[in-house]
Amino acid sequence: MIPQISIIVPVYNGEKYVKRCVEALLGQTLHNVEIIIVNDGSRDKTSAISHQLADQDNRIIVIDKENEGVSIARNTGLKKARGEWIAFSDADDYYYPDGLAKLYSVAEESHCSIVLGNSDRIAMNGVITQRYSKNKLSLVNNTFPAGSLEMWGDLFHHSLFKSDDFLFAEGLAYLEDRVLMLKLLSKEGKYAFCSEPVYAHIKNEDSVLESPNGLRMARHCFWAARLMEDYANRTEGIHFKEDILRDSDHAKRRALMYFLAKKNASLLDLKKVYLEYFANKTDFYLYYLRACFQINKAVLKDHIKQIQKWILNKK
Repeated sequence: MIPQISIIVPVYNGEKYVKRCVEALLGQTLHNVEIIIVNDGSRDKTSAISHQLADQDNRIIVIDKENEGVSIARNTGLKKARGEWIAFSDADDYYYPDGLAKLYSVAEESHCSIVLGNSDRIAMNGVITQRYSKNKLSLVNNTFPAGSLEMWGDLFHHSLFKSDDFLFAEGLAYLEDRVLMLKLLSKEGKYAFCSEPVYAHIKNEDSVLESPNGLRMARHCFWAARLMEDYANRTEGIHFKEDILRDSDHAKRRALMYFLAKKNASLLDLKKVYLEYFANKTDFYLYYLRACFQINKAVLKDHIKQIQKWILNKK
């Protein structure tokens, strides 16, 4: 029987989390699923735990491979997937028990090939915010969705990934999901929205975005920005072209902000990386100034909040 949904779980050194993630998928109210764990060269007990789970449930497929990064791991899972629909999960996150059923119901009702699911973002201090809390989206939408465009917690028809142009960029480690999501949205021009949270995204100290290597993070953001820009400028008749170009601009600023927050090299090193992807030196300095402003603005807001707390406590 063909699975209704194939869920792809790339994992690297995820022994602390992978069991919770997979058990949440096994416990879904929608039972006809296929769970593809792609062990990306883990050096801990991830493989052993994954195979133990697979021995207990034949809906689980484990692929052990050498470490090549999250994009190749997801592409490996896509090539193995047999489901009518595709979902993704990070190994340190999990779906709520009826999460996949809700996404599938929206897909059936809307006849869209892409369903964006709302998710809970759980910070390390326990504070919960929602992924699309500021978006007023209807069941079917043809306007560009503001904010988060990661691919976990969403649902995609398998036919979207038949071309190599619509796979993850191999080697890209940051914004790789956003690059592909932009391409998919621009191709389809519409998407459905599931307003109820279906997924819990857990912020933890092992996240790739907690990496201390600011220069590497910046490089991948510049790379993603280049891919966005090239796709928007070379592809005829796509939807959301201006939004993609705006996202490219944002990715460049994000690169500078990551670098400034986790500085591990000189500004000259960063400029050299920028010029590997973009030719205009003047633009680099403008992005740098804008990133400095955004970081200092955020710091100022934090100071204001702290002062407000002090004033309230004195009262």
